[in-house]
Amino acid sequence: MNSYRKILTVTAIIAGLITSGISITDARTVSRNHSVSAKPHSTQVHSRTNQSARGHSRSNQNVQVHSRSNQNTKIKETQTVPAPSPIRTANGSLVGSAWSLPGKQDGGRNLNRLMSPASTMKVLTAAAALTQLGSGYRFKTSIRTDAKNARKQQSNGIIDGNLIIEFSGDPTFTSEKLVKMFQNLKDSGVRKIKGDIIINSSVFKGYTRGAGWPWEDLTLCFAAPAGGIIIDHNCVITKANLNRGARTFSQPMLTEYQPVKIAFDVEPKPKQDIADGSCPLIVEPSIDNTYRVTGCFNEELNRRRTYLQNFKFAVQDPKLWAKDIIRLAMRKVGISYTGKIDFSSRPVDGFTVLDTSVSAELPVMVKHMLKFSDNLYAEAIAAAAARSYLKKPVTIYSAAQGVKGILKEKAGIQFAGADLYDGSGLSSYNLITVSTMLQVLKYIKNNDSRLHILDLLPVSGESGTMLKRASVIKPPLKGNIIAKTGTIRHVRNLAGYVKTVNNNLVPFVVFTNDYSPDTAEYKLMNDENKLLPHFEYERNLLEYLREEKTPVFRQ
Repeated sequence: MNSYRKILTVTAIIAGLITSGISITDARTVSRNHSVSAKPHSTQVHSRTNQSARGHSRSNQNVQVHSRSNQNTKIKETQTVPAPSPIRTANGSLVGSAWSLPGKQDGGRNLNRLMSPASTMKVLTAAAALTQLGSGYRFKTSIRTDAKNARKQQSNGIIDGNLIIEFSGDPTFTSEKLVKMFQNLKDSGVRKIKGDIIINSSVFKGYTRGAGWPWEDLTLCFAAPAGGIIIDHNCVITKANLNRGARTFSQPMLTEYQPVKIAFDVEPKPKQDIADGSCPLIVEPSIDNTYRVTGCFNEELNRRRTYLQNFKFAVQDPKLWAKDIIRLAMRKVGISYTGKIDFSSRPVDGFTVLDTSVSAELPVMVKHMLKFSDNLYAEAIAAAAARSYLKKPVTIYSAAQGVKGILKEKAGIQFAGADLYDGSGLSSYNLITVSTMLQVLKYIKNNDSRLHILDLLPVSGESGTMLKRASVIKPPLKGNIIAKTGTIRHVRNLAGYVKTVNNNLVPFVVFTNDYSPDTAEYKLMNDENKLLPHFEYERNLLEYLREEKTPVFRQ
């Protein structure tokens, strides 16, 4: 198979200064002690071609405006949430929002627009998995044999049959755990297998990458292949030593359980010579788990004596990866075999279990998934929940359908034309409405005594992907937003809960799609003093909800 190319890093940051942000506007309106609610926009848009143009409409669609009257006067003071201004695109960004304040009608904007959820999809995966599997669920990886009288043969030191390694799609399974299992087998007396070593992944079928995953991300570990066979996150983590004055990298430092080949053919250049992206670092992977890195790096690394550079590569062929690691592990512990290492997807029920490795309980894994937005964990957890629900092996796509089915049947979620392709949100094909996401958040909140998901979400300014989100890292929002971020190209989303001044939890959703900042604006992404328009919009909206006040949108 021909190797494909991936631009790994382009260090092109153009210095500049930009002032952005829209201040909250004070306004005075006349109140007649009533609420105005616009009629929801019922059209569901599957094509995203014209969404941007509609995203900045000044119409009243999907906006609920609630007057806050003063009994002593007909004049009231109110503030408005400014809609995001156009951000370097022809029509600006498409923004959808939704919330559920206590004692008030649910509100929002663009409630029924189908939009990309990005990694907020992991909220659905968490809800479905804990609903279907329960908090006690664990992944299990087992060593089995089809040999007759296996226990007696085990004690005699030779197993006359095949040894089967049954993978379950455990995203926490490691080469260290595999070696430990083989060592346990050796300690029980087994020295030889008179048969084949069978790698079994009957829990999964189909492609190990989801439809709509960007091809240019496939060498990165956050897009590591998912499926039944997972060892060491299906990711190679290594360092390369850049010697002072060297023109090329030396051979990378790999551990004994990283059976890959990596070649570097790169050269140092002045920073200004590579700022335009004309000589990026490029990774060319091959299906046999070999990698070639070409391009240029900043020569200042030499002068700063920063010789060791970290590299992470997603495994390209999980089967070959597992096969090579198993061979190395068995050789290390001293167990021989007379046959070959092969693969099977046949059920192994009834075969004798010789040893089992179990993962942590599901809430521990869900917390990691939500806190670090780990895509591999998400796909593994979604697949486990869907297998239990559908009662059959799954693909990445059918796992997403299983998540949808669980939430629809067991949580009463109405999906309103949502189209789901994976459990992580990495696919650009995923579409969902903010109204549906709000339903899921309300279900989680109302059933937290059983699901216990609220404590697993990142906290603003404190943990995970919410640690540095510019919209929420200052008081009064710091520490008072528990939510999941969602970021892929042209998407900046947030979904979760506001801790209010009255000690309530208010579910909210803010989706920003069709977002395209320029280089100078990217520099402001995490600058708490110079918020980009979509972050200022997000902050203003959440400050309203923090006070348990219905947002009023400027028309």
